[in-house]
Amino acid sequence: MLSSDVCFLTVTGRKFCGTTSPKNFTAFNNTVTVHFVSSNYTIYSEHRGFNISWHTTDRCSLDEYTCWNGSCISETKHCDLVNDCMDNSDEIECAHTTMNLSECGKPSVAPHFTWDPRIVGGNEAKPGSWPWQVALAFYPGGTSFCGGSIINERWVVTAAHCVDFLSTVYVIAGRHEAFGSSDEVPIHADYIAIHPDGSNPFLGSDIALLRLSTLLTFGDTIRPICVPTNTSDFYVRAGTICVSTGWGDIEWRGENSDSLYQVRLPIVENEKCNQMYNTIGTTVFNSNICAGDVETGGVGPCHGDSGGPLTCYIGNTWYLMGVTSWGYRCGTNFPGVYVRVPWFHDWIQEAQVFYEKYGEWKNI
Repeated sequence: MLSSDVCFLTVTGRKFCGTTSPKNFTAFNNTVTVHFVSSNYTIYSEHRGFNISWHTTDRCSLDEYTCWNGSCISETKHCDLVNDCMDNSDEIECAHTTMNLSECGKPSVAPHFTWDPRIVGGNEAKPGSWPWQVALAFYPGGTSFCGGSIINERWVVTAAHCVDFLSTVYVIAGRHEAFGSSDEVPIHADYIAIHPDGSNPFLGSDIALLRLSTLLTFGDTIRPICVPTNTSDFYVRAGTICVSTGWGDIEWRGENSDSLYQVRLPIVENEKCNQMYNTIGTTVFNSNICAGDVETGGVGPCHGDSGGPLTCYIGNTWYLMGVTSWGYRCGTNFPGVYVRVPWFHDWIQEAQVFYEKYGEWKNI
């Protein structure tokens, strides 16, 4: 245990204090630098001394692909539309070729993951690899205060607590840099549909729809995500690795990220999630889904990521399984709590039809 800010360990540029330890990571050469800084108390007191240990495993050979779970497969099986790694990692980091730009869940830019201390515990996304991610801002070119997900050329899904009581909001599609990208597309949202039970984010219905005043034009950096139905086909087992994205803080009470960041998160059973949150007086509902590292923490969304997507890769397609809602601080072993999108599939569809037939809910 490293006891203070003057006693810390840095590995690949990230600082670790207290009981926080590095995640597993891959070195792309034969050298890894570990820098340990100690206070005089640690060296000269009766508690002096320290111990550092590590474990290494051989990388896969040059003609093999390294799966996230550490196993090796033939490079020829990478991006062959078959889950050879058994954790989908050999198919997740792949581009999708489609002639239909409005086809959901098919990014043309392959995601790429590294070990890096951002989002919290993630790394910067490749521009265009999450083309359904949008920023919510108060004016064109403004700083993102929440995220959202494109589900078709007219509608965006976000968290109700992001847009309730607002007088105006802009949806910014195609953004990568936090403070604006040259090819981003800002569109005013002319109507908001908030779920009837969405006024309190802690009651499990923290979801809203934004209607765009003009239609989106889909391309490489702007595409929709698929909305899963509430059926067994889209039941995501505990331990399944999904991805959360956003421009939020990179640590608890820290600074916002300067570009779009991504983090891989394992799904946590609702029963386990609820047991953990009951210890601090909060409840997780069946209409929620949880994701995070309950053993060591250090990963997850933070302030500013609300409303953004939790996406899962199912059958060679990305699905919107969750909307970022709330959690306990950031990067702790408490998992992040999301709105379970399949639970609200029918409401999402009916709300769009209702508007086209009857008009507004909330005119902004």
